Amino acid sequence: GGGMIGDLAGYAASTFDRGLPLIQVPTSLMGMVDSGVGGKTAINYKMVKNKIGTFYQPEITLVDPLFLETLPIEEFRNGIPEIIKYAAVYQDNDLFRRCYKGIFLEDEDLERIIEECCYTKLGLVKRDEEDKGVRHALNFGHTIGHAIELSYNLKHGEAVGIGMLYEAEIGARHKLITRRLKHQIKRALENNGLSTELPEGVNIHRVMGYMVHDKKRANGNIIISLNRENPKVEVRGEEMEEVLAA
Repeated sequence: GGGMIGDLAGYAASTFDRGLPLIQVPTSLMGMVDSGVGGKTAINYKMVKNKIGTFYQPEITLVDPLFLETLPIEEFRNGIPEIIKYAAVYQDNDLFRRCYKGIFLEDEDLERIIEECCYTKLGLVKRDEEDKGVRHALNFGHTIGHAIELSYNLKHGEAVGIGMLYEAEIGARHKLITRRLKHQIKRALENNGLSTELPEGVNIHRVMGYMVHDKKRANGNIIISLNRENPKVEVRGEEMEEVLAA
């Protein structure tokens, strides 16, 4: 399955008999490019994303793009924002240009894109397996994304795509990233038929309620991630509300 099944299986394997051998076989695009690699396992608890979990590396992750032919188009598209995330975190203009064209199942270079994302993530995981430093960069878009995913029952990828845009706005305000990066993300999302706006009639206080209970917080502030140079940035709640309401 995808990220949820992989996380659940990984969590069960890490705890049953104090650890069973685990093989991950992601069958969704999101699982192949992101969640199937890295050893994070978790389940939601009391409407908090990934609250209970472990770090538990699989013996092997088997990725076969033929599984993608079993997916409805909406589920295939759900994995594309994670590919755009790698382009943004690494400011990879070649990958951005590839995303601008639109990513489709029949693309000849889809396997190469999946492989590139896997090894990009693996490089960060090897340096920071337990997500205490540089690996935080891969959380880009996920602080706001998780909150709106829970608030409006959106697909994970769609929510992360929107989250990246709002977190990029915060980064640009603090001069930690350029506004050009935000425009690149928006163009990549739009060219793949993905949403770039919060749901109509969004309840900012509801979204903020999820964020303040998220595990990514410190000193009363909300933590977002931007890129390798700024993998962990504290944001005051008032500023977060202002950005979401703009």
